[in-house]
Amino acid sequence: MKIRTSKTAQTAVSNEFIDELMVRTNGEYVKVYLYMLRHAGEDVSEDDIADALELTGGDVKRAISFLSKNGAFGDSLENESNDTEKSDVVQIQDDVDFKALLHELQCYIGKTFNNTEAEIVAYMYNRLGMPTELIEYLFEVCKQKKKTSLRYMEKVAQRWYEKGIKNVDDAKRDEELYAEEISSVKSYFGLSSRDLAKPETEYVMRWIREYKMPPDLIKEACRRTVLGTGKATFSYADSILKVWKEKGVVSAEQLKALDEEHKAEQEKKRRTRSASNSNTKNGFHNFEQREDSLDRDILKKFDDLTK
Repeated sequence: MKIRTSKTAQTAVSNEFIDELMVRTNGEYVKVYLYMLRHAGEDVSEDDIADALELTGGDVKRAISFLSKNGAFGDSLENESNDTEKSDVVQIQDDVDFKALLHELQCYIGKTFNNTEAEIVAYMYNRLGMPTELIEYLFEVCKQKKKTSLRYMEKVAQRWYEKGIKNVDDAKRDEELYAEEISSVKSYFGLSSRDLAKPETEYVMRWIREYKMPPDLIKEACRRTVLGTGKATFSYADSILKVWKEKGVVSAEQLKALDEEHKAEQEKKRRTRSASNSNTKNGFHNFEQREDSLDRDILKKFDDLTK
């Protein structure tokens, strides 16, 4: 297989990195390295890298630390403070509470953490400022879900941090909300007799976490999905909610206004078509088709994508 040379601007990667370092560098670290090469000379923060690559701040910090220690950047990497060069574990190595937490978590999971896993726990404790009882509860919840990967747990911790969850009670209320919403979606779609498949659950989580849709709009999207497709099509419901999100719809009143606006636009188009065809009507034109539903437009786009 040959890769043709691109005519666009290129980023050079050293042979030393490819030959010696890449083989023992995980994929996420390689992504960080390539991104930093691409933006060499620019003022790029760890948060910028995390957002661009869809990684957590901890992932980026560990990647930079690993790459720096192994000479990937030579002397070219500039940090605003020396503290960023120290790992979280090193910064809190004398913290008695953290040592006790690390020991308890390893016993609970039934394994000894490697350096990367210990860094993830330290990131939760030191960077995110999570109390020990909240970290313990996080591990408990993830283990019950049979999700014992520390990287998965780190993403949960990051999400809790972004949502302002600061204690166990907050976390429990958050978990109850999602459990209740999943149960509601199952009811809306007539799926109460079975558990949702993983992709279906991911759709519901997206509607709540990314789209930030209230329960009444999720219910309405499910209703319109069944009316439009005749079945529980999660991808179609997602298409509806995505349009509403892009239009800034977050309430029933805003949705009603959007429907009326779209209906008025379609009525205007219908009248224009009717006027232009008034002198050329045939048997088919005598039956004017009304296309005043935003849902029909979404369904048409959805059908085009799934053909």
